Amino acid sequence: MHTPRDGYSRTAAAFSRPQTPPPPPRPPPPRPTLISLPQECLTHICSLLTATHLACLSACSTRLRCVSNDDLLWLRLCLIDYGVDARHCLPAFPYSSVRSFYVGVLVKWGWTLGPWQANYPFFTGQLLAVRIDPDLRRIVGEKITATSAGGNPDADDDDNGDAANPLDPPSVVPFGTIPGVTMDTLSVQLERKPVFEVRFERRELVCASMRDLWSQNMGACTRPRDDDEVEDMDMDMDSEPVFSGNQSAAAASSATTAMVARTEGPTVSAYDQEDIMSYSTCCGAKLNTPTLRTHVGSIQDAGSTFSNIEASLDHFPIFRPSPATGLWPYPESSRVLRTEGVLITMFDSNEPPLAFNRNEAEALASEKLAAAAAIAANAADPTSRAPSARQHLPPGLLALSCKTKCHEYGVRTVTLRAPEGELRFRPGRFQTLWSKIRQPWLTRPSPPLLPPRMLVAPLEGIWAGTYGGHGIEFLLLRYEQTPGISSAASSYKPADDLDMVFYKVTGDVNVPRGEVSCRAKLHDGTGNPYVRVPLGPPQQVTTPGAGVDDHDEDNASYLHYEYQRVLFGSEVFYGTEFHRGCAAFPGVGTVAMTGYRSPTRIPNDVIVISETEVAVYWHDMRRVSRFVKVDL
Repeated sequence: MHTPRDGYSRTAAAFSRPQTPPPPPRPPPPRPTLISLPQECLTHICSLLTATHLACLSACSTRLRCVSNDDLLWLRLCLIDYGVDARHCLPAFPYSSVRSFYVGVLVKWGWTLGPWQANYPFFTGQLLAVRIDPDLRRIVGEKITATSAGGNPDADDDDNGDAANPLDPPSVVPFGTIPGVTMDTLSVQLERKPVFEVRFERRELVCASMRDLWSQNMGACTRPRDDDEVEDMDMDMDSEPVFSGNQSAAAASSATTAMVARTEGPTVSAYDQEDIMSYSTCCGAKLNTPTLRTHVGSIQDAGSTFSNIEASLDHFPIFRPSPATGLWPYPESSRVLRTEGVLITMFDSNEPPLAFNRNEAEALASEKLAAAAAIAANAADPTSRAPSARQHLPPGLLALSCKTKCHEYGVRTVTLRAPEGELRFRPGRFQTLWSKIRQPWLTRPSPPLLPPRMLVAPLEGIWAGTYGGHGIEFLLLRYEQTPGISSAASSYKPADDLDMVFYKVTGDVNVPRGEVSCRAKLHDGTGNPYVRVPLGPPQQVTTPGAGVDDHDEDNASYLHYEYQRVLFGSEVFYGTEFHRGCAAFPGVGTVAMTGYRSPTRIPNDVIVISETEVAVYWHDMRRVSRFVKVDL
C-alpha cells in the first residue's frame, strides 16, 4: 500500500479548506483642508484678511461663515479702515453684530468721517467735522468754530450773556520783558453747530420719521414771516408754500398732507443690514441766517457737481483742491488785474471781489470742455488705456442738497472793458462743496523721518491759532520736504530737508484759506535756544548769501536783518513757559493786504513749546501768535 508524503497531504488539505479573501487596502489619510484646522488657526488666518476677503470667505461654508463673522475680526477692521472703536458705538446702534455695523454704517457712510473744508466763503472758508455720535445713534456733521475761553479783558462785558464772538481779538500779555513785543493768550473752546445728520432706524419706522420731519417744517410755515426772512431762507416756493397768519389752518393742513403724500422713503441699499435703513437730514445751518428746523436732505459725492462748476463760465474763480492737503487754494491768476476783458466776481458774503482775465477764463473753460470730450471718447473705446474721468476729479468731495437750498451761494460776474464795449452781468447760484482734508498720516505710506536731534516734535493735524483782530483760525500742520531740494543730489539727507508747514484751513480777508501761513526749516532738529529780536528795519542788499534764511525767493536781492539773540533760559523769560527748554526754528510767514493783494513773506521764529503747543514770533509786527492742537 502506497503512503503519500506529508507535504502532499498538507497541500491537499490546504486546497480542500475554503480560502479567506485578503484584507482590503487601507484608505489613504484624509487630505488636510482649511476647515479641518483648529478654530484658533482659522481666526488667525482671517485676521490677515480684508473686509472684502472675509465676505467672500463667509460664502464658502457654514463653518467659515461662523469664523469670518467673529466680532473680534470686525472690531479690528473698524479700527484699521476707519479709525472707529466700535466697542463704544455698537451698544447705541440698532445692530446685533459688529459686521452689520461695519457694513451698514462704515462702508456706506465712512467716507464722510473726518475734517472737511468748504469752498465758500472764498476767503474765510468753513471747517466741517463729521463724527459718529454714540449718544444720538447718528453720524453728525458739525461746523466748528473756535473762541478764546479767556476773552479780551479790555472789551466790554456783554450784558445779554451771549457767546463770545470768534472774531473778538484775544487778550495780549508781554512777551517776557522784551520791550514793544506782545503775545496772544489762547485757551480754545470749540463751538459745534450741526449741519447734517445721518440717522439709522428700522425699515418700518423710517417713512414715518421722514413724514414727521416734513410735517414739522410745514407746520413752521404757518407762522407769519416778513419778506426779508423769506428771502434769507431762500425757500422753494413751488415745493414748500409759506402761509401767512391770516390764512386758515385748513389750507395749511391740506398743503402739509399733500407734501407728506409726495414724500418718498429712502432707497433700499445693498448696505442695509438687519432690516435697518439710513437716511440723511439737513439741520439748516445756512451762512448768516437763522437756523431752520431739521428737514430731509441728501448727502452725495460731489464729483459731478464739481465738473459742472469747472465747465461753467458763470462761476469765477475756479478752484481745485490740492491733491496733497485737500485744501482749496487761492487762484494765482486773480492777483493780477489785466487791462482788457476783465471779469470781476462778487460774492453774496460781502467778501472782497476777485478779478480775472476774460480771454484766459474762456480759454480755460474751452480746454476743460475739450479734455472732458477726450475723456468721454477714450471711455467709449475699450482698447484705450487713458485714465477715466473719475481719475481727473479731486478725491473726496461732499455736497449737501435740500429743498430749502441751505447750502447754496450766489456769485455775480461782471465783464468790464470787454472787446465789444459792453457790460455783462452773469448771476448764478452754486452748491457749496466740501473737500476732504488729507490727514498726513493717511496720505503718506510711512511717517516722516524727523531729524534725530528733534526731541519735541509737534503733532500733525488740525491746530487753532490766533491772528490778532481776525480772531482764532484753524490750521493744518504737515511735515513736508523743503521746496527745491532734489532727492537725487549727492548730499541728500531725508531727515535734514523737512519743513514744518502750517496751512490755513480757515482764513481771513488778508490771507485766505488754503494758503501757507508759516513755514520753518528743521535742519538737524536742534533748533535755536534763543529767539531773534530785530534791532531795526531790514536793509536791502544785493550780496549773494546775505540773509539766506530770511530772504524772499521771488526777489533778486535780499533783506538783511540785524538781530539780538535772547536766550530762553535768561531772566527775560523768567516766570514764563519759555524759561524752560524751548527750541526756535527760523522761518517765514505770509502777510498780505486786503483781498490777498501784494502777498509778502516776512521772517519769524516758530517756537516749539510742546507736542501740542507752538508760538510764532512775527518779527516785523512785533507780535507773538499762539497755536494749539485741537481734537475734533
